[in-house]
Amino acid sequence: MSDLEIKPTARMRLRVLAIVGIAACLSLALVYLFISRGGNVFTAKSDIFTVMPDASGVSEGSPVRLSGIQIGVVSGVGLTGSSDPQAQVRVRMTVRTHYLRDIPIDSTTDVGALTLIGDKYVDINEGKSAAPLPPGGTMPSEPVKQASDRADLLHAMADELRQIDSVLATMSDPHSQLGHFIVASEEYDATLDRLKQFDSAVRSLVSPTSQIGQMLFTNGLYDSLHDNVMRMDSRISAVQQGQGAAGHLYASDKQYDDLVRSVGDLRKTLATWKSGQGPAGAALTSDAAYVKLTNALTGLDNLLNDFDTGNGRMAELMRSPQMYESLNGSLESLAELLRDFREHPGKYMRYQVFGGRKKKKTAR
Repeated sequence: MSDLEIKPTARMRLRVLAIVGIAACLSLALVYLFISRGGNVFTAKSDIFTVMPDASGVSEGSPVRLSGIQIGVVSGVGLTGSSDPQAQVRVRMTVRTHYLRDIPIDSTTDVGALTLIGDKYVDINEGKSAAPLPPGGTMPSEPVKQASDRADLLHAMADELRQIDSVLATMSDPHSQLGHFIVASEEYDATLDRLKQFDSAVRSLVSPTSQIGQMLFTNGLYDSLHDNVMRMDSRISAVQQGQGAAGHLYASDKQYDDLVRSVGDLRKTLATWKSGQGPAGAALTSDAAYVKLTNALTGLDNLLNDFDTGNGRMAELMRSPQMYESLNGSLESLAELLRDFREHPGKYMRYQVFGGRKKKKTAR
């Protein structure tokens, strides 16, 4: 008995091709949705609203951001018919539902752009309220400032461009100082000559024949520093070994004890003076010694005043020209006598140091 053979008909082939095509289309659609929506195809979404003075470039499909993160898209833009200038346009935003708990109910919206001429997006500015925005809630927008801001920006850019144009015109004008420096060759040559002179001065300063060059390129400075360091090292070694006065003071306990004893004696002496003992202590603490010292200083001051004013015999003696001439003549006579004595000492030495020999007595 032969096997039962089922031959596909044209209708069956058409049905199989239709099923395969539908499956392929569904697969492509799912892949597209997952890729374009970031895998959030089946995430719950909610609609929230905002009112604005104008659309400001916002259209369906514009991103909606919260703290810089895109949480949805604009799904509709329309007029409100309100007389409030701040609520002329109503924007419907479709966002992921789980982001609503992060949007306070007192939040506001604003229209922003990544660049000056870039695509617009709706930016949600978070409020301070603890209550979240419910699904279907409406947020106000910030007051209209974009037009004035753009105008100020354009004016500022125009001013900057005018300043840049003025600087460029000055640089290209050969009659101006900056333009003469850039365009003309005299200033360039003068500046180049100054740089050459500076370079020559630096080269001559650090040349091996100059003093600084010898310090940099020879061993003289190093040898001098090395010798000084070695001498200091030898002196420190000598002190550590007890050589010299400093070494004895460093190594010997006797000199240290003597120093401590001297300091102790000085402290005892100062304590004695402070307590009023001894002549020095009495002079420091006694009123009579103070009065005596004051009287002595007063007398000395009066004597100096007499010398200065010319009163008294000593002042007359010092200020009299006759006394000066007399003393000057006496000093000259004394100097002449000493000079003559040194040159002719025999005139003044007539006495015999030892007596002469006695004459012998004659025998009777």
